[in-house]
Amino acid sequence: MSSDTELEFMVASWSQQQLEMKSKLVVTNTERWQEERKLTYVGGFDLSFCKSDSSVACCTVVVCDVSQQLQVVYEDSRQVFLFDGNGILHPRGLGLASHFGVYTNTCTIGVAKNLYQMDNVLRDDNHLAKINSLTAAGEHFFIENLSASGEVLGAALKTTQEAKRPIYVSVGHRIDLECALWTVMQCVQRFRIPEPTRQADIRSRKVVRKLDGMDTPVNLNKTA
Repeated sequence: MSSDTELEFMVASWSQQQLEMKSKLVVTNTERWQEERKLTYVGGFDLSFCKSDSSVACCTVVVCDVSQQLQVVYEDSRQVFLFDGNGILHPRGLGLASHFGVYTNTCTIGVAKNLYQMDNVLRDDNHLAKINSLTAAGEHFFIENLSASGEVLGAALKTTQEAKRPIYVSVGHRIDLECALWTVMQCVQRFRIPEPTRQADIRSRKVVRKLDGMDTPVNLNKTA
């Protein structure tokens, strides 16, 4: 089997696994804290790749305490994980956040910095106009699936008054979009990116810099 044929086989196998896992997705609230809007521990996931060898990467997990101004703590318990990536806002409806959520039966949310480019989602002048119409922190508009009328895949969320660009929130697993948006806003301080994924990103990048042999001091208060 040639390398190209082997790669095509692997991609087809992964796609089939995603379709099978998608059938197990839960896109409604399943936990008491979601209904009561009582949030304490939030986990954040981030994945960074080495520049010198793209086959080497570092996955970082942090847990932030919402009741302690989102300080990074290391508790075994957490109510929900935020992922630097997508949930159902994905070509096959099962991005990283949803994949992990279904596989581990965990409540997850996709929090992407940029809009995933898909055939059924347009990033056109109308989309940019909607972004410009967001004036206050917490305002958002829905991202709809053009191939399925009325299906909402996620939302573009303005997280801070100063943020010029939104983030893209989507359901991962075992939570609905309204609660996902509320949860993300509980995790925002002065930066556009929610603190759990921002802190995970900082730490994963620090590790890959060491692996690349170009480690430099890391500013844990950097903007994002």
